[in-house]
Amino acid sequence: MTLSERRKGISRVLWITFYLNIAVALIKIVVGHMFAYLSLTSSGLESMVDSSTNILALITIYYASKPADSDHNYGHHKAETLGSMVVAFLLLFSAYQVAGEINIKSILEGDFSSRAQFGPWPVISIIVSMMISLFVSTYERKWGERYNSSLLIADASHTFGDFIISGAVLISIIASYFGHFWLDTVVGLVVICYLVYLALKIVRINLNDLLDGAPPLDEGFLKEIEKFDHVKDIHNFRIRGNEHWLHADFHVHLDPNLTLVEAHAVGQQVENAVVVELKKIAGHVDVLIHIEPWEEKDGE
Repeated sequence: MTLSERRKGISRVLWITFYLNIAVALIKIVVGHMFAYLSLTSSGLESMVDSSTNILALITIYYASKPADSDHNYGHHKAETLGSMVVAFLLLFSAYQVAGEINIKSILEGDFSSRAQFGPWPVISIIVSMMISLFVSTYERKWGERYNSSLLIADASHTFGDFIISGAVLISIIASYFGHFWLDTVVGLVVICYLVYLALKIVRINLNDLLDGAPPLDEGFLKEIEKFDHVKDIHNFRIRGNEHWLHADFHVHLDPNLTLVEAHAVGQQVENAVVVELKKIAGHVDVLIHIEPWEEKDGE
């Protein structure tokens, strides 16, 4: 599968889930405001962030798939990472918006009362949105695994979290029928905490990549490569990137008696072996080798 085919496939999934997420968000926000359910409105805002995430993902996937050019010699792979950080900001902003609907002073005084009014539409709207969220989560995970897209898989987990939160909202709405309107405020607070948790989780996952951190890698395969003919030692091995793109550079000591052509051939053999191993964890691999002549003091 080419990068272009992968991008088109992921884009198709994102467009479909975008329209579904918009429908879910509008249903919950409109009905939530009509019946003054804080939990339903806050859940709707969270779904709206999902929709924004889809659009942002479409933009970042487009730029991340662009090849390297004179201004971006290593490609545009970090566009996806940068987009994820923007999503984290949107989640925090949504949490702030929802928190503005809560009377913090009353809660601190032990007053969890709500202005919500029970009706059939809140129940219908949350059940419909739960069905859509479950479908979106299953659909995204299926194609995310097929395209090896961390973006789709992460969004599938996020959407499933929205399904769980919506279940809590449904419980609070049913409880309000029996006069327990305080549960609406409690679930609203849970949604706020969930939004903050998701934002911090996204930051934690993507910050390492943004700062050129080294992804997890078992370097045991280097010992096997050191057994190649004329290869004496591999050192200063460094990697950076993610599951889509990895850059590796390292030094290799070769037999000093090799000609330049022979040393190049051995270096190519080493490079090919490293690429094969790194391809197991990344879609695209870029390797740079610095060849050095082996001296006895190097083995001391």
